[in-house]
This record gives sequence, C-alpha cells and structure tokens, in this order.
Amino acid sequence: MGNQQRLMFLVILTAVYVQPIN
Repeated sequence: MGNQQRLMFLVILTAVYVQPIN
C-alpha cells in the first residue's frame, strides 16, 4: 500500500519539472 501514492507523486513531480507553473 502506498505504491499508487508514490506513483502519483512521481507523476506530479515530473509534470512540474517539465512545465513549471511559475
């Protein structure tokens, strides 16, 4: 348990890194 949460965190981190909201 917690694998999905880790995946989501990675996806969000990648999205922010690829296209920062700043």
